[in-house]
Amino acid sequence: MVPQNKDFIHLNKDGVSIASLGDIDKRVLIGNDVNEKVCHSLESVNYLKVDPGNFIEFDCTDRENMIIKI
Repeated sequence: MVPQNKDFIHLNKDGVSIASLGDIDKRVLIGNDVNEKVCHSLESVNYLKVDPGNFIEFDCTDRENMIIKI
């Protein structure tokens, strides 16, 4: 955990993963390959959270009797 910008960094044999836990909308990071990567914070996608008001439920007994609830 990097406390200055609230980034959680996970290192393993395949590389580096970064989860931005802070409230900064997005930041540009430059890797060793000199390519720019954009890191979006988890706060910036709050609208994607699932709650009873914003999900689709599928009730299926078979293909012909499918019920879609919104």
